[in-house]
Amino acid sequence: MTEIDIPDGSFDAVVSLYVFNHLSRADLPLLLNRIAAWLRPGGHLLATFGRSGTEGVQDDWLGVPMYFGSYTDEDTLRLLDQAGLEIVREAAVPIVEPGEGEADFLWVLGKNARAALLAT
Repeated sequence: MTEIDIPDGSFDAVVSLYVFNHLSRADLPLLLNRIAAWLRPGGHLLATFGRSGTEGVQDDWLGVPMYFGSYTDEDTLRLLDQAGLEIVREAAVPIVEPGEGEADFLWVLGKNARAALLAT
């Protein structure tokens, strides 16, 4: 997803659930900027983000090593804003992962603010 080439203005919406928390912290801001460009005027991003503010490999996640990376809620919302995505709604929501217990994710619905300005 960090290398795919998609023309600007291709989508009305992008949905990414439980994926961004497996990217490096360095890759996330770049990808958010690319997603904002992919969106048509007024297009939306619905996504979940990790909330720990850390990154690294967890040696035994559901029986395998798994990379996790995330920002704090405040930093994630700032990155979305810097990408030109206006926050429509955000909420911290816990889920229960089998064999792992409870995990919190930041759910965000963002609107492409830059594209909306260009369309007016």
